[in-house]
Amino acid sequence: MTEDERVQLVSLLKKGLEWGEKANKEKVEITKELGAFTRKSNHHQNGISLTFFSANEGKQTDVIVKIIDFNDMYKKIDLYCNPEQVKQLIALLEKAPETCKKLKANESKSDMFK
Repeated sequence: MTEDERVQLVSLLKKGLEWGEKANKEKVEITKELGAFTRKSNHHQNGISLTFFSANEGKQTDVIVKIIDFNDMYKKIDLYCNPEQVKQLIALLEKAPETCKKLKANESKSDMFK
């Protein structure tokens, strides 16, 4: 995933949280696509898609994250993330650049131990 896609993913997850608040306030039940990050290979489409889901008059809201494996379209997973889990995922994604920098710095230091 590129940096731009990571930023877009965070934005879409935040949009899912906003929609959850609206659905709860207005007591709306809906399923609606938030966005997708997919690519086509020779045989199938793969990547990540996000869908907003609201049930129980807006009391239950989830962002459904569907991931399809690049090499095997039959390997897929659907994650139903409640608002708290979406917030945790956003926090992890926002820390990813800094975590990568630290890992690269540590990798450079590990070269001293050859």
